[in-house]
Amino acid sequence: MMEALATARFRGTSVIPSKFDWLFGAAAPRSGTFSGTRDGSEVWADVHFLGAKTEGITACASRSASGESVFTVSVKGRPEVLGGAGVTGALSGSGPMYFASGDRLFVMTPDARLRDALLPALGLSVPSCVWREPETLPVFPWEREVMDAFAAQGIEIREDRRIEV
Repeated sequence: MMEALATARFRGTSVIPSKFDWLFGAAAPRSGTFSGTRDGSEVWADVHFLGAKTEGITACASRSASGESVFTVSVKGRPEVLGGAGVTGALSGSGPMYFASGDRLFVMTPDARLRDALLPALGLSVPSCVWREPETLPVFPWEREVMDAFAAQGIEIREDRRIEV
């Protein structure tokens, strides 16, 4: 992880326990928040080291009605939240959260440039915001724009209904 951060021009100052250490439960036995600077700006990345390949991770960022940045991380359509919370987390006074995931890592950061620099260094990709059931359900070309427009207005779209035939 440290080599990938260095490749991304990240100069680390500290690693502390993640406040999201509960994310993914036993599937992520280790996590940490890496803080430092990149090109003179303070940045951080919350990294979850997955003990086994975790399929079906989705991550969505939006704005709450009060203007706060909120995000929800889900596994196979089930939101990872604490207690009765409606979202995984929230950020006051900053932009949205950005996500990257791979077979053994999940990264979230409020800095898109850091996320984008870590993608090739760690072999990660940007997870979808929508879980598809079945997973092979086709994606329409305009789907992302529609979902982004809803998210920009603070409207969360979640389809939990199952149709049995």
